[in-house]
Amino acid sequence: KALALYEAAFPAGHPIIATSWNNLASNINAQGRAAEAEPLYRKALVLYEAALPAGHPDIATGWDNLALNIEAQGRAAETEPLFHKALALREAALPAGHPDIATSWNNLAGNMAAQGRVVEAEPLYRKALALREAALATFHPGRIDGYWALADNLQRRGIAPAEVRWRYRQAQAGAFERMASFTGYTPAAQAEVRKYRPIFTGQVRAAWDLAGGAR
Repeated sequence: KALALYEAAFPAGHPIIATSWNNLASNINAQGRAAEAEPLYRKALVLYEAALPAGHPDIATGWDNLALNIEAQGRAAETEPLFHKALALREAALPAGHPDIATSWNNLAGNMAAQGRVVEAEPLYRKALALREAALATFHPGRIDGYWALADNLQRRGIAPAEVRWRYRQAQAGAFERMASFTGYTPAAQAEVRKYRPIFTGQVRAAWDLAGGAR
């Protein structure tokens, strides 16, 4: 409905129309219909590239969204150049240390991990986390996710159990801060608990690994 209204009200190719296509794609993607969403993300990206100055951050977001969508369909190797493209655009367009640059580093790390290149992914996760620690509050979801992603990477490889536990504890502290902001056990609060459950189970496993190593 919104897309039809925007297409009627704005000139063809207006950036707001591209945003509407992107939002529709994201809605369909969130319903688990990733294959249906892909051509809509591509449509949005074409419109962004036609309407915006070269290197505009929204173009980087378009590349990022398309890459994440394709990756979710199991085509991780295909998306690596797209993540590199989004990262290059963001580093050129945004101030050094901007959180969106950290997001691109984290997404690229996740892509490498999805391809089984977990050792290569580790320094990228660390790069993303360093940027997020400098730019974001301890309770910000991006910072929590940064601790979580690094802990998960190390834990899956069976290395550095002490750091794994520390990173999970940092993620847990941020999650607790977020949960404390809710006035009750609302649906939103319940969603937070579900989202961050792997942090708590990961920390238990890390403690178990440390205890086993001490024997």
